[in-house]
Amino acid sequence: MYIAQTELSSKRAPLAPAVIGRTLTHDDALADIEVLIHTLEDVHPNLYANRPRDSVSVGRARLVAGLPPSLSRSELWIRLAPFVAAFGDGHTNLALPREEARRLQDGGALVFPPSVVVNDAENLVVSLPIVRGQPRIAERAGPCR
Repeated sequence: MYIAQTELSSKRAPLAPAVIGRTLTHDDALADIEVLIHTLEDVHPNLYANRPRDSVSVGRARLVAGLPPSLSRSELWIRLAPFVAAFGDGHTNLALPREEARRLQDGGALVFPPSVVVNDAENLVVSLPIVRGQPRIAERAGPCR
């Protein structure tokens, strides 16, 4: 709902400002987990190649059991990112929602590793904010088709 539905699509509508920085309920987080798992199953050609489905189910149960009554989108991401990385294929991951990263940076947070995105012209853009207020180092690596 608040992480999975917004971060799993590369072409998406801007997020409503009221969602950014919002506190999620336990039920919101559960819904996000379900959407995330179903989406991964739908789009990944062999999601359970390195980690069996029963192991994922155990990991999901641990994740759900450890959820507090409420948490922020970034706090949910901190819990979801290792769960997703544990699929173990080297390319399945969950990035911190862009809007949350910007909100944290605006508050003075430093970000590493660099942000890597494909822009509307289908060029790879790498940016590394080192210190708040300093210019970003950006590199265009060319077409990504």
